[in-house]
Amino acid sequence: MTNTYTQIFGGTTIYPSDVTYLALALTADITLEWPLESNVTNAPAARIIDVTPTGAYSIFLPPADQTGTGQTILFNNLGPNTITVKNSVGSTLLSIA
Repeated sequence: MTNTYTQIFGGTTIYPSDVTYLALALTADITLEWPLESNVTNAPAARIIDVTPTGAYSIFLPPADQTGTGQTILFNNLGPNTITVKNSVGSTLLSIA
């Protein structure tokens, strides 16, 4: 009798689950980090980010060449102040009133 073995996961790497939501109370400028590169104490670049700013602050995105193709982020400004989203070198990508 021969024993057989079934690979349940297909033998490929299993990555951590996707960070899909971040509630961000913005009290200063902040730099986001890609979830696979961050510590639990840092702000991950989640797919949906609800921002509640206490002033006109900026959110800096992590370098785009450090993530995969098709990475998306949706920002919702839930406060009265304008927030500015900048790339990793400080160039303005958009402002959200």
